[in-house]
Amino acid sequence: MNRSALARLAATALVIVGAAGQANAQSQRDARNPFDPRPLNIFEAMFPDLIQQRIQRQRVLQPAQPVEKISGPRYYTYEADRMVRIAVPVPKPDDVIQQVTAVLASSEAGAQTDDLQTATVVEAEPDPDAAALARIGAHFGAVDVRGEPAIAKAIAEYYAQARRPLWLDGALLPNARARTVMPLFEQAGEYGLEPEDYLVETPAVGATPEETAAEAARFEIAMTARALRYALDARAGRINPNRISGYHDFPENRADAAKLLSEIVEGLAVRVLLAQHPQHAQFEAFRRELAELAGQQDDTIVIADGTLIKPGLEHPELANVMKALAKKTGDEFQARFPEVFAEGAVTSAAYTPELVEVVKAFQKDNGLGVDGIIGRGTISRLTDIGVAQKRDRVILAMEQLRWHPRELGNPYVFINQPAFRARFVEDGRSKLDMRVVVGTAKNQSSFFHDEIETVEFNPYWGIPQSILVNEYLPKLRANPAYLDERGYIVTDARGRRIPSSAIDWWSMGGKVPFDVRQLPGEANALGNLKILFPNKHAIYMHDTPQKQLFGNDIRAYSHGCVRLQQPREMAAAVLGTSVDYINKRLGEGHGQDEVKRKIPVYVAYFTAWPDDNGAVEYFADIYGRDGYLTKAIETTRKSRNAAS
Repeated sequence: MNRSALARLAATALVIVGAAGQANAQSQRDARNPFDPRPLNIFEAMFPDLIQQRIQRQRVLQPAQPVEKISGPRYYTYEADRMVRIAVPVPKPDDVIQQVTAVLASSEAGAQTDDLQTATVVEAEPDPDAAALARIGAHFGAVDVRGEPAIAKAIAEYYAQARRPLWLDGALLPNARARTVMPLFEQAGEYGLEPEDYLVETPAVGATPEETAAEAARFEIAMTARALRYALDARAGRINPNRISGYHDFPENRADAAKLLSEIVEGLAVRVLLAQHPQHAQFEAFRRELAELAGQQDDTIVIADGTLIKPGLEHPELANVMKALAKKTGDEFQARFPEVFAEGAVTSAAYTPELVEVVKAFQKDNGLGVDGIIGRGTISRLTDIGVAQKRDRVILAMEQLRWHPRELGNPYVFINQPAFRARFVEDGRSKLDMRVVVGTAKNQSSFFHDEIETVEFNPYWGIPQSILVNEYLPKLRANPAYLDERGYIVTDARGRRIPSSAIDWWSMGGKVPFDVRQLPGEANALGNLKILFPNKHAIYMHDTPQKQLFGNDIRAYSHGCVRLQQPREMAAAVLGTSVDYINKRLGEGHGQDEVKRKIPVYVAYFTAWPDDNGAVEYFADIYGRDGYLTKAIETTRKSRNAAS
């Protein structure tokens, strides 16, 4: 070997030794794990196959812990309130019949003797109402009326100190209060409630006074129980939303039954009961929609599920598609294609080029992809949901609105997940209305409300444990340097920064004992800003680098947070400033501004919701939650009916 070749070999050896030395030094400093795919010594630097052999040996010696994926919230089997017998105490006769009144004994103008008034106790005429309570009270122990535990408790406490019936007159007939409230029960359907839940039979006249009194006692307790049920249902809904799933998260909203009963006793009962319904403009829009739907016939054109028609093919559903097109489009649109929309023009199942052009024009007018393919997106725009389905969705929406505060606030932010839209509402109008991306079916956005606190500029992204374990841990086992290579910061419990390549990811299964953050920048998953309303679900609104997703009709792609199409405009709105100010703050690097005013935010789920003009719009049930709510309401009805 000549001198030149020896020199080149020596130089190569020095490079290898130097690289290996650096790797070895780094290994000692970082306590590199045996699964690290980078060379740990000079031999691995020279012979890369040794790295794979070392990793394989280590996996035999130290099997990886199985990944225990972190599951999200789940849906429950709904349990309704257990109905109990309402035990009403029998009033004592002395409490309700004997009324003794002190009457001053005086001569003509009330003469006085020794400056003292002489009182003579006389027995007054019995109060007819008190006498009526005495008659029916003797039968309270035999009354078998059932209701919710809170209602039973409130009724027992009330009648323990009552002095007269609430719903009966002296003749044991329904009084004026009862005669005005009973029709309200019958009209409960107008408010999205079920009239049968409040049904009370008018007391029958018995063959004997005792039978009449027993029937009146039953009516008295039943009316009180159903009036309280109506009030509680109207105010907070028939079911407890937090029993539906872990995604539902609402504060206890039920009114105090005893307080409500006191209001019914002391006030105008009908007015008190009606006042329990939500007073929002949206609730009134739902009431109007229910009334209008009641008078409509269902002429919905049904296109079979799974229909997919491509140009040039034949399909039996094509006739229904063209009928739906004719119904959905106006005269102006149809005038562009007179041959197609002429009576009887479509007689075959062939999807011809002429029909393809009509479908493409419809797709273009409706913001769809213009490809001429009749699939789910196009069909969803062609067909309306039926009248019965609309009615069901409105009733569910009225139930859900009862879970919310009686005042939504001014301003407020309303995010409706099925609509994939967020609105900034002020003075009853949407000042902003934008597209959003919400959680996937596996990572659903929760259903709750909170209050906006902070806008953060150029944010870090702290990766949640669920994402670290479920998604990143398998990648880190394949490449421990995965986080290092992508610019993530890994810190331990003491806040010390650690390279991800120095961590033994195989020893972790269900929890990663490190904090992982993504640095601000164009690649940051949160984009340029996020809007925070701290909650236990770790959900917030934020920007995103994936702008293209806003062009899709179905926008369920996130891990649960809400991505905004116009994040800067929303940030300016909640801060009460301009987009120019937001741009300025973004140019200053990482920072945050506090929201100085109270702005509620509703991360909502309504498959029916009115626009600013009160017109109700309908949306797909993307998570299937309407089905769970329907089952919960039906379970409650069965529980109530079984106890009737």
